[in-house]
Amino acid sequence: MKSIIRSAYIVGGLLIGLTACATSSTTQHQDPNLGPFHPEGFEGVDETLQTEFDPLLAGVPAPEGYRTSLDRDAIFPVYQPVFNEAPLAGWPADELIIGVERNGDARAYPVGFLRSREIVNDVHDGQPTLITWCPLCGTGMVHSREVNGEVLSFGNQGDLHNNAMTLFDHETGTIWSQPFGSALIGELEGLELELQQSTLTTWGAWKQEFPDSIALAAPSVNAGTTIDNLHIVVDLGEDQTAVSAKDLEDQVVINTSVGETQVAFIREPGLETWHVVNRDTGSGVVELSWNGEVLVGDNGIEWALNGVAIDRNNPTLAPIAAFTQFVDDFKVFFPTGTVVGE
Repeated sequence: MKSIIRSAYIVGGLLIGLTACATSSTTQHQDPNLGPFHPEGFEGVDETLQTEFDPLLAGVPAPEGYRTSLDRDAIFPVYQPVFNEAPLAGWPADELIIGVERNGDARAYPVGFLRSREIVNDVHDGQPTLITWCPLCGTGMVHSREVNGEVLSFGNQGDLHNNAMTLFDHETGTIWSQPFGSALIGELEGLELELQQSTLTTWGAWKQEFPDSIALAAPSVNAGTTIDNLHIVVDLGEDQTAVSAKDLEDQVVINTSVGETQVAFIREPGLETWHVVNRDTGSGVVELSWNGEVLVGDNGIEWALNGVAIDRNNPTLAPIAAFTQFVDDFKVFFPTGTVVGE
């Protein structure tokens, strides 16, 4: 069944790609005279990125749970993204997006479009960045593309590992797991990509918080899910914890732990936007509650929903990188992980 679904994404991608992204290796803004969507489709890919080396074809054995499926880049990534200013995005307020903000540079990547492209190679605030979405497992992630000082460009391997998407880097041909962010097969096997801060939210909520955000030049497409169908996951290597986004809608803040790390999962009331923060202030662990306006610690200190102290003389609650996932897939990927409420 999943193979059928995955094939459908390819067909959708070919159609969507006719109006989507490509052109420059540096960030550009779409010419407003061309309308909201970039017109070049699949053109403009740097041919020097292509690598013919595939460790599987070279005889390297695949790990357990690995299943070959499609040719490389049959699901075609965005290698050279182009962006629109927010007014030209052309998306409805409920468009589901992956949002990333760095030093005042806010960017939105639409999940519906990513269902058929799955990968965006970007450079954000000077940092080589990888944005990925696995439609089969609802995993939306942002990683650094820099490994051991080398910047990698990622294509779509087209295969599945534990029913999740796999990637390959054009520099070595190494095959990577998306939900683990780790190299499975090839020269870089065992290395991991650095997970970075992001949130899954709606375009309306993101634009309200970051009105100067730019938006990936891409059409509005049904995301096929909502945040309420997903769990928010923190993976700290040896320990993983998942919290239902729907439960967070009702409770606003859930105090829990990931192994020995004391954390809080937070969702802004009435919005899709969520945060995960470390509850250790440096002088002790706080228990957070929502008073209808701000977060209040059991020590009396108040914080905004993103963990920034209302009184700047007080410590900020350090953000923790997290991602989304369907809970059934979380249990496959992390069989010893904790699902809060179960």
